[in-house]
Amino acid sequence: MGRRSRVPRVAPRTASKTVRRLFAILRERRIAQADFAAAIDYSTPGVAYWKSGRTEPRITDLEAALSVLGLELQIVESKKETSL
Repeated sequence: MGRRSRVPRVAPRTASKTVRRLFAILRERRIAQADFAAAIDYSTPGVAYWKSGRTEPRITDLEAALSVLGLELQIVESKKETSL
């Protein structure tokens, strides 16, 4: 018997904080990913990729997705001090 080569494990991806919040809202509202995907005219695997962090939604897709939920994306001042 030959020795099987081991495939190195890759660290799991994580979705951005904004995308994680989107999925938390879906859980709170008990909206299935498949139903959400259909409502935003997106594929179910595509939405699952967002959740896993495999891909990130385009800003326009995220805005449209939030709109379906009666939400909007806003830019707000950070509480952290930053300088350019």
